[in-house]
Amino acid sequence: MLVRWAHDMHKDGVPVTHAMLQLMALEATVDEGYSENEFKAGWHWMVVFKRRQKLSLRARSRVGQDSNEEDIATRQEFSQHVRDLMGEHGVDVVYNADLTAVECEYLPTKTINDVGEKTEWVKCGGKTKE
Repeated sequence: MLVRWAHDMHKDGVPVTHAMLQLMALEATVDEGYSENEFKAGWHWMVVFKRRQKLSLRARSRVGQDSNEEDIATRQEFSQHVRDLMGEHGVDVVYNADLTAVECEYLPTKTINDVGEKTEWVKCGGKTKE
């Protein structure tokens, strides 16, 4: 179940971290009827689990963001929608919000992947969080 979940997340471009895997393992344990005190999903369990399932911890090798015509069209539509709403609600003053974190993604620097997989491609906004 956990391996399938990790592979599904990976296929969707979502990086799987140790913390995410640990939380899912704890949730699966509770779902199976065990108490939270019986299983901790600690470091030793994580090492053995990754070895048994042929998973490894990989560092990101490329950070990039795709910019294509569809993205440009979406931005233009959104901009027009905002202008329409401003007219509809009588807004005549717009403040600069360049420093406001409207769209911000923080991605981990290391993820869990299949052993032997050399490149971890993640589409992101370029921000990272350790």
